[in-house]
Amino acid sequence: MRNKIIQYLLIFISLIALYLFVSDMNKSEAFAASQERMSKRVDTLKDSIAQLVVEQTDNAYFSLALNRDAQQAHPDFSPEELQIIIEDYILLSNDNPKGNPLLSSLGSDWIINKIHVVNHQWILADFTNGTQWGDALFLYQVKANSKPRLRLLNHVMYPWRFIDRNKSPRIFIYICIIIKPKSYEYPPSLCGSFLFFPFF
Repeated sequence: MRNKIIQYLLIFISLIALYLFVSDMNKSEAFAASQERMSKRVDTLKDSIAQLVVEQTDNAYFSLALNRDAQQAHPDFSPEELQIIIEDYILLSNDNPKGNPLLSSLGSDWIINKIHVVNHQWILADFTNGTQWGDALFLYQVKANSKPRLRLLNHVMYPWRFIDRNKSPRIFIYICIIIKPKSYEYPPSLCGSFLFFPFF
């Protein structure tokens, strides 16, 4: 009887040892698989970060922040300081009840939303009057202990972003009139011209 009890105990202990061994093996394999997945994810994130850095560098190519030659024209200011000085000046100009005077040649009620310092002389700006939008190119000068000087060089408008005063979208309807010449000696693709008349 005693031998059988010892035999059962040995079998039970063997089963427990086998279970612990298999469980440990499974945990090791799961941990190794998890490590491999994490390693692949880290590699993917590194590639994504590297790609973002390249894209950011490309996007900032025309920027004072990366243009060391242009930075030498303003030795008293860092690119960040110039950005802040110009932004503060433009925000102050936006407070004018008639709109930003830097855009007075375009009419009233225009304000500047965002700027990008291209180099030591040029600034790109996004502007709007609440119903229309456009981009502007400014010539600027910044000197120590004096206000920035900005002059509008050129601008473009985006008529497809027009919104009327009651904030309803503007709808354009085009009527296409096909005018065919009397002679049909030309290829079919050249036998007509198109005239577009907008109605709104």
